Amino acid sequence: EEVGIYNAAFPTAMLLWYITSAIGYVILPITSELWSKGMKRELRKGIELLYRFSLILILPASFSLIIFSSAILRLFYGSNYVIGSMALKILAIAIMFHSFHGINGGIFSGIGKPGINTKIVGTGAILNMLLNLILIPEFGFIGAAIATMMAYISMMFFGLYILKKINLIKIPYIRWIKTLLVSIAFLLMLNYLNMHITINSFIKIPLILLISGLVYIVLLFISKLLTFAEIRELIKRFKSPI
Repeated sequence: EEVGIYNAAFPTAMLLWYITSAIGYVILPITSELWSKGMKRELRKGIELLYRFSLILILPASFSLIIFSSAILRLFYGSNYVIGSMALKILAIAIMFHSFHGINGGIFSGIGKPGINTKIVGTGAILNMLLNLILIPEFGFIGAAIATMMAYISMMFFGLYILKKINLIKIPYIRWIKTLLVSIAFLLMLNYLNMHITINSFIKIPLILLISGLVYIVLLFISKLLTFAEIRELIKRFKSPI
């Protein structure tokens, strides 16, 4: 029974991965071209810009899945699976880190060092297995979700550490913290509207996402985390990395 619940929560959380997976497919050839031409400064700037926009996208998506976890499981699988909402909340956080690990993996492959990504994945798999052995007997599918989350977090930060070590990224801590705070404001609005709007879920969820999403975008521009110039630059880089 618990395996069935977890196998409903996990693929649902994996829907978030598709937000950044498309970016991963694009970044590999761009990274490879810039690296082969010795354009390390341009590559570093592109990676930092990519991380910034990915964070802006993935945080509200993860928070949306956290707030609507019960409703989504009920709509997709039926009321018997709502018990897996806590696992889905945990996995929503896990997939966020997995998405950034995927970006890191694309970068490592692009610079001709796929072995680094292999080692990271291997380390994550071992950690996941050990945590499963420890947590599942005590906490069931919740333990499995926690194990997955911890493995993905370690994989993401391991990759980020290596990128920083080889001077391909400079972590903008202040900007990332500001993005997190704005995303938390989005989360709080989602939760407030979800608690106070009582209509059919098929109307309620899109309506709440629309209202909260508009506020989120406005806050991004007010806080200068997002500018039209940066959007144009990102589009330009994807069209012509050189």
